[in-house]
Amino acid sequence: MPRKNDPAYSTENSVFATRLREIMKERGENQTTLADKITSQYVTIQRQTISLYMSGQSRPDTERLTAICKTLDVSADWLLGLTDYRTADVGMRDACEYFGFTQRAGDMVSAIRDARITSQNPIIRRLGWLLNEVIVDSSFFFGLRDLSRALDYYSDIYDHFSEETPEGQWHDVGEVSISEQGILDAMIRNSSEHFSLMINNILDKAETEEYAKVKELFPKAKYD
Repeated sequence: MPRKNDPAYSTENSVFATRLREIMKERGENQTTLADKITSQYVTIQRQTISLYMSGQSRPDTERLTAICKTLDVSADWLLGLTDYRTADVGMRDACEYFGFTQRAGDMVSAIRDARITSQNPIIRRLGWLLNEVIVDSSFFFGLRDLSRALDYYSDIYDHFSEETPEGQWHDVGEVSISEQGILDAMIRNSSEHFSLMINNILDKAETEEYAKVKELFPKAKYD
C-alpha cells in the first residue's frame, strides 16, 4: 500500500510506522533479521520492503501484515493503532480493556498464566489460586479503596510540605491537634491493615479442606 507521495514527517510519525519501529527495537530485530525470519516461515519479503514499512512510505498487505504480527508476537490491531494493547491474545486484550489494565499489567497476568501451565515449581503453579483468593477477598477491595483515598489526600496537601512545615499544616480535631502527615500516615495504616487481614484470610483458607483439594492438583515437585 504505497504512500511515497506523503511528506516524510507524516509517514515516519504514522501510528503503524512508529509502532513497528518500537516493537522491532524491543524484539531486537532490524530490517534484515525480520525479513529473513518472515521469508523463512511465512512469505517472501525483502529488507528494503521492511525499511519502507518502518519509514511509513508503505504498508503491508494482509498476508504480510499477518506474517509480521506472528513473527513479532503482536496484534495487528495494535500495529494499526486500533487498540493500545499489544497482545495477540484476543481474550486477554478484551479483559485488559474491560478492567482498564495497562499493557504491563496484562503482560504480567499472561506470564502468570503461562507459568502455571509450564512450571514444575508448585509455588508458581499455585499463583492462579492465590490471585482468585486475593480478588474475592473484601479486604483487598477495602485496602485498595483506602490506598486510593490516601493518594487523593496526598495530592491535595502536597504543596503544604516544605522545610519550614515538614509535617504539613496542623488541624484541630476535637481537643487534639494533628498534622497532615499524621492524617496521611493513619490512612496508609488503614490500608495496610486491610491487606494484612487479606493475607491472614488467605492463610486461614489454605488450611481448609477446600485448599487441600487444590493442593492435590499440584503435588510437590523437585526444584531445579
